[in-house]
Amino acid sequence: MSTIRIFVSYSRADERWVQAGPRGLVPWLAESLRREDVVFWVDPELRKHAGEDYREKIRHEIERAQFALLLVSQDFVNSPFIRTFELPLIRQRVERGQLAIIPVLVGPTLWEGEEELGWLTARQMLPGKPTPLIEYINDEAAWQRVRVEILAAIKHRIRNAVGQEGGVVAGPQSARRPQDEHDFGALESQLRTMYWDGRWNLGPLDRMEVRTGSDGITITNTTTEHNHARVVLDRVLPGDFTCEIELKGQYTDLQIADAGGEDRTIYTNPSAHGIAIREWHTYRVARRSDTVVFEHSERGALPSGNFQADTEMTALVCIALMMGETVTVRSWRCSE
Repeated sequence: MSTIRIFVSYSRADERWVQAGPRGLVPWLAESLRREDVVFWVDPELRKHAGEDYREKIRHEIERAQFALLLVSQDFVNSPFIRTFELPLIRQRVERGQLAIIPVLVGPTLWEGEEELGWLTARQMLPGKPTPLIEYINDEAAWQRVRVEILAAIKHRIRNAVGQEGGVVAGPQSARRPQDEHDFGALESQLRTMYWDGRWNLGPLDRMEVRTGSDGITITNTTTEHNHARVVLDRVLPGDFTCEIELKGQYTDLQIADAGGEDRTIYTNPSAHGIAIREWHTYRVARRSDTVVFEHSERGALPSGNFQADTEMTALVCIALMMGETVTVRSWRCSE
């Protein structure tokens, strides 16, 4: 397999994450992935190229990377250099299918009024719910657990970027061609597993068996410890929203679950209403004020049930899979 290059974008105020030490995330990731021929590039590497135009060196590293690891914080958002130089280059390659991004939320960030960064905020943020990485650093067990979660998510993205003959799909010489109007790579990057660990928590999608094919992303609940797991679009929805999901397969429920981790759910069971599992179906899940609606594109409104639920909870839209069930997702779009 060819060397996989990961460009690291971060604010100088967040150097702790790229420096060696007990909380140095990037050096630990680099060591953990070294045997898999994964190379991280961070700007201290510029010291090895004294006299070169640093902007051109950074441009070169972005252009030859297959992944960009973004260490997101308020300082990251505030950085003029990141916003006007690095992110435009990264976004251009993402939109061409030449680069995949892995955003890690390292510090609290205010997204209000940041519409120009919507292409970034709509994507899955690691770790977890997401909770900023800085909230884990004073608890050794939590820190070790969360960095392994980030490592697992990166490994999962790398596996999906490797072609059948062992070559890296994304990259300057091998831009990914979409099968149709659906961008399955972008969709998969936003999907998470919601699992029970005393509370409902979000974890990497690779807790389940995942295959990305020409017609969608096929997900099977192969877990033994989480019999009733949920596939979630990693976007918390406060207030009113509408989601459209196109899927087929054997699944138990469509749900609106409490993003706060409590087991409160509003749900519908499509198979109970005679909807064929082998055909594609489009559903609309919406909340307007105190009303929740599940609609099938042809059958119209579907009955819903409640489990300790209310219509004011901060929501996640989920597909519930019992152990052994499989669903293929072709599109999943949400708007507020």
